[in-house]
Formats: sequence, C-alpha cells, structure tokens
Amino acid sequence: MNRAVSVVVITRDRPVALRRCLAALEASDQEGWRIDVHVIDDGAEDVGLPAARNLAAERVSTPFVLFTDDDCVPEPSWAARLADELESGVDAVGGLTVNGNPADVVAEAAQLVANAPAKAGYANRASVFVPASNFGCRIDVLRAIPFDESYTDRGAEDRDWFERVGHAGYRVRYVCEAVVRHFPELSVASFLAKSARYGRGTYRFRAQHRDGRLETARFYLDLMRRSVREGPLTGLLVGASQIATATGYVAEALLSEGERRRST
Repeated sequence: MNRAVSVVVITRDRPVALRRCLAALEASDQEGWRIDVHVIDDGAEDVGLPAARNLAAERVSTPFVLFTDDDCVPEPSWAARLADELESGVDAVGGLTVNGNPADVVAEAAQLVANAPAKAGYANRASVFVPASNFGCRIDVLRAIPFDESYTDRGAEDRDWFERVGHAGYRVRYVCEAVVRHFPELSVASFLAKSARYGRGTYRFRAQHRDGRLETARFYLDLMRRSVREGPLTGLLVGASQIATATGYVAEALLSEGERRRST
C-alpha cells in the first residue's frame, strides 16, 4: 500500500465526539490508501480554526491532506473518494456535509445555512466552495495558500480560502460521493451567536472579494424555501439566523469603518 493520504481532525473540548470521529476513520474502507490521522486542537493559546489548519502544512508529510472536524462522522469511503480525485490531478476537493441527526431541528437549520453558499456556487457554476468540515487538497496548495488567520475570531475563513485558491488558478472539484455526517452540539442561543460571528466574517470576505456586494435576493429566498420545506420551526430558526448574521455583518462594518477613520 504505497499510496498515502493524511486526515486532519480539528478538535476542541469534545472528547466523546472526537472518539466517535476517530472510530469512523479507523473503520473506513481504505481501498488501497494508507490513512495517516492527525488530531489538532484549535483551543490552545494563539490557535484558532485557520491556524489549526495551517499547522497541517508543517506536520503532514503525505502529498495529499484531508480535513474534517471532531463533531463529524465520515462515511466509510470518504477519504478514498477524495484522495482518488486528488490523485487524478485536481488541486483541491470538497465533499457533501449533511446533518447527522435530522430530528435535531437546530442542527438541521445550521446545516442548511452552512451549505447555502455551496449550493449557490453549484447552481451558478461558480468556483467550488464547501464548508471546511469536508475538504482536501494537495499539501503544496495549502503551503502556497494558507488560511488567513485574521479570521480567527470570525467565520467565513473557509470561503476566503476557496476563493483565493480559485483565483490562483488551482483546479477544484466537488465530490458528492464523499460524505460526512455532522453532529453539531448547538442550542438556539449558540446557533444564533455562531450566525452573528459568521456575519462578521462574511463582511470581511465580501469586502475583500466581492466589493462589498451581498448575495442576490434569490439566494435568500431559496434558502428560506428550503428551510420551510423542512418544517415551520426550521424555517423560523433559519430566518432568525439570517437576522443574527446581518447583525454581525453590520457590527463588523461599523468596526472596520471606525478603524479606517482612526488610521487616517
């Protein structure tokens, strides 16, 4: 078994979830791949999600690296499917993340929101983006384009990374057969707080890459239609999350404007 791929699991204070994720990786169908697993704690001092992923560029010695999170359970063929695509010559890959507990309405709403930018990209044939719970790349791509650590206390660092990868001319491919099931531990309050944090990152992302332009009205209408189809409570939660995201967006815009004025 000469082909090797590294899997990096980002973790923070969730030992039970981490054991479940690692057990799924141990039981995976390797299909000719040697899978080297690395666990990186993003809760250590001076480490957040972007920095934790960047650490992989230092630790990994295989040509390909895959990423998931401790609250995810990869399906048996996940690593092999993504690694096969990277071996075929593409530079970065992303798979499908689904809610692992459909009975959890908050988790269902959170996954709909997280997947919405990816769905919009596929529909518009734009550059591929997937949430960072399910992606991979050649290790030299990560070394050439590290995650932007200024997003550490915000969200949207994965959108920024995929955007810069696409602008650099790297080839990105979506692999729908590579599935991870996501089991987030979210209350209504933590979901809305996460949405506000994501709004802050979204402002930074759009200021850097979209000249401040928001998504189209159709994007938000499609998201609400999908959420309402899942049930009225899911629709209510997604609607509330969009208000929280807008609140974070405006807060970050005001903060950025204040910093700009102080610097002039």
